Amino acid sequence: GKDCVGCLHYVEDLPGFVAAQRSRPQDLRSLILALPTLTAPAAVLLAELGATAFVIEHGGALSHAALMCAELGLNALIGVGRLDTALRGKTLRPTRSGGDKGTV
Repeated sequence: GKDCVGCLHYVEDLPGFVAAQRSRPQDLRSLILALPTLTAPAAVLLAELGATAFVIEHGGALSHAALMCAELGLNALIGVGRLDTALRGKTLRPTRSGGDKGTV
């Protein structure tokens, strides 16, 4: 939420996350959601809930996730590899990024 602008939050259980968001909405614009994959329906649903940025483990430049994020105007890093071990149950605060150089 407001105390963690730009934080990375790993979404382990997407249906549970969506249900929680519907019952206790938080401002998703302030979070970067990390997911193993992002399907087209999930991208649309999360965008409707206010999500604006994603880090996705699997996929590439022409994956459904990449195409949906581009179509919906969402920011995304796609194909970053395994995040679950490092992020499970954690919300990380960013320290610096080099997106213009392809590094974070």
